[in-house]
Amino acid sequence: MAGESHVAFLPTVATSFVTIWQGSGPQSVRDLFNRARRYAPAIIFIDEIDAIGRVRAGSPGAGAAQENTLNALLAEMDGFSGPAPSRPIFLLAATNFAIEGGERGPFSRSLDPALVRRFTRTILVDLPERAARAEYLERRLGNRPGARISAEAVRLLAERSTGSSIAALELVLEAASRRAAREGKDLSDDLLLEAFEQTSFGEASRRDLGLRQRSARHEAGHALLYWLSGWWPSYVTVVARQDHGGYTAAAAAEVERRGVQTRRELLARIRTLLGGRAAELALYGPEEGLTTGVSGDLEAASNLARTMICQFGMDEESGLVATPGLLRSEGALASPQYERVNEAARKILQREMENTSRAVAAHRHHLEAIAAALLERERLTAQDLQAILPAPPAPDIEESETGHGTSPGPAGADDGDTRESR
Repeated sequence: MAGESHVAFLPTVATSFVTIWQGSGPQSVRDLFNRARRYAPAIIFIDEIDAIGRVRAGSPGAGAAQENTLNALLAEMDGFSGPAPSRPIFLLAATNFAIEGGERGPFSRSLDPALVRRFTRTILVDLPERAARAEYLERRLGNRPGARISAEAVRLLAERSTGSSIAALELVLEAASRRAAREGKDLSDDLLLEAFEQTSFGEASRRDLGLRQRSARHEAGHALLYWLSGWWPSYVTVVARQDHGGYTAAAAAEVERRGVQTRRELLARIRTLLGGRAAELALYGPEEGLTTGVSGDLEAASNLARTMICQFGMDEESGLVATPGLLRSEGALASPQYERVNEAARKILQREMENTSRAVAAHRHHLEAIAAALLERERLTAQDLQAILPAPPAPDIEESETGHGTSPGPAGADDGDTRESR
């Protein structure tokens, strides 16, 4: 803004106003605005303004010094000695705290309301979309000395980093560069993607063949059900990291369109979450196929089923009454209504587990092909899976007597890069 307006730019950080000297904070604020008036028209930018902008509560000691600094800032922002109309001063400030909109204007649960009111506009700097992430990576890696990164690696990293900030991507690039320097290598595709895995999920750990084979079959179940939904997983791995033995990452395009989902799509996501358990039961039998590795899957599927009932009114027996408080209140866990919700969720999960098992049985040859490729290569991208599987089949949803889908139709995926197997 200052560059395009050809005016002076005075940046500072709110923490610079917080010192051990009594009265230095308000004086620093006054000095900043006096300097801005000398250079006016000018733009002041205060980063991390929450350091002095928290809600005032009449606190003694250090709290009183912070509140006095805030009072000085408020007085400078709209005091009687304002700048000349021809030489204005604009104040911009940044915070990570949420600013919400209301009937009486914007407000914050953390920042002082008097401070929020004095800003005439609130701009949300959202997380970058996939195209923006790809452009950032291309610019950072394009002229980087010793970087041999392919366009496919940039596309894959942009695809898999849904929900990541620019700072998170920069952390990945720095981790990859440090490893390349330690090993005396050029920055390659493998180093870049391994750095993403490491910063997201931790260091890789080795396991014996039996555990890797079970993880491969488990993740193959998730990938198979997601493929039946009409989508290609962006990434499937059986490399163990921290508390999980592998995971299946949804396609970025599918995650981005989850703002409004149909009941069929939510049931498909439940089937994908249950795909790991169904695959293990099919390949290991009813006894050996029951393991603790599905704890995260079952928790996510159960929560999704309860949300369908309590928030979205998608259960015929429960009707259209929305009771989201049942999902948040610990006291509601012992209520009869919560027991009814749990029973309705259990029916949904049981029905979709049957659908998932039939889908696995019908496509067992595809399941085994994915598992064999995972065991051999440990990582599969969407392009790798497209070389193994045909085009996804068209959804085949039949309606039962209760109006619920009964056939193994479109399956969904877990949220973003959710860890599936633990």
